[in-house]
Amino acid sequence: TLYQAILKRIALKLKYKSFKSRKQNEILFLGYILKEYNNRWFLVGKKYSQNSIMTLALDRIEKIEFDLSISYEIEKFDADTYYKDTYGVTVLNDDSLVEIIMAVDRTNAPYVITKPFHPSQKLIHKNENGSIQISICVHHNYEIERLILGFGPGITILKPRKMKTRIKSLLKQSLKNYGA
Repeated sequence: TLYQAILKRIALKLKYKSFKSRKQNEILFLGYILKEYNNRWFLVGKKYSQNSIMTLALDRIEKIEFDLSISYEIEKFDADTYYKDTYGVTVLNDDSLVEIIMAVDRTNAPYVITKPFHPSQKLIHKNENGSIQISICVHHNYEIERLILGFGPGITILKPRKMKTRIKSLLKQSLKNYGA
C-alpha cells in the first residue's frame, strides 16, 4: 500500500503512534521512499505543507488511508544524498557531523575492513599485531553509538573527545546494571 502510494504520488492519511507518544496522531504524509535498517522498515517523506523530512517506523503506523483531495507536492529527493553522512536512519544537521577515529582490536579488524561501517571509512593505520585505526565521518546519532557499543571491548573511540566521553558514560551505566 505504501509503495503504491509512493509510486503513484498519492498523499496518505496515517494514524501514527511513536514510542514517545501516549496516543496516536493523525498525519497527512507524502511518502518518498521505503527504507530498511536493522530488520525494521521506515517510510521517509514529509508531512503535508511542511519542509522537513521525517522518518516513520512502519510498525508504529496503526492505520493507512489515501487522501486524494491533497495534491502531492513533487519534490526532488535523493536518498543517497540525504543519507550520505548517516549511519542508520536518523539524519541530523551538519552540526552533528563528526569524524570518528577509533582503534579496532586484531580480532575485529578483519570484519571491519571487509564490511566497512560507512562509505566514508578510511584505514588510518595497521599495527603489526593486526589491530587497526580507522576513521568515519558521520552524524553522531543513536545508531552509530549502538554499533560501537555492540563491539564492546573490541573498539575504542579515540576522537572526538565528546563521543569518547559519551560512550564511556554509557559503558559505566551498563556496568552499574550488573552491580559493578
